[in-house]
Amino acid sequence: MKEVITRWFLVLFIPLSFLGCGAAKYDVVPLEGTLTYEGQPVPQMIVSFKPEGKRASEATTDENGKFRMQHSIDQFGIEPGPQEVSVYWVSPSDDGSIPATEVQKKVVQYFRKNQPMQVNIEEPNKNFELSLPQ
Repeated sequence: MKEVITRWFLVLFIPLSFLGCGAAKYDVVPLEGTLTYEGQPVPQMIVSFKPEGKRASEATTDENGKFRMQHSIDQFGIEPGPQEVSVYWVSPSDDGSIPATEVQKKVVQYFRKNQPMQVNIEEPNKNFELSLPQ
């Protein structure tokens, strides 16, 4: 009897457990841009756009301060509407041995004093300028 219950459990439970595993698709608009501080591009910063009550999108700036927002593993962009924008830095080394540059430190300090920044994004934008200080 125990084997029958175990088999039925496996037959019913395992397929049901995969029903919720599909990738959710969100209504997003593409957003790409550049992060600058006093006109200088800021590399290796994490940019976060967080709409109220919705899922945040994040990106890491490249060596030229450029970023492409990513909402989920297979979707690039942000959910449209009012956003709280934050920028922060995380050492690229596991042990924290790579310190922030002076410009990265200034951006972190700026957001500690002024965060979060408020913007409204409704349309796709491939040239968003996140120019600090504002």
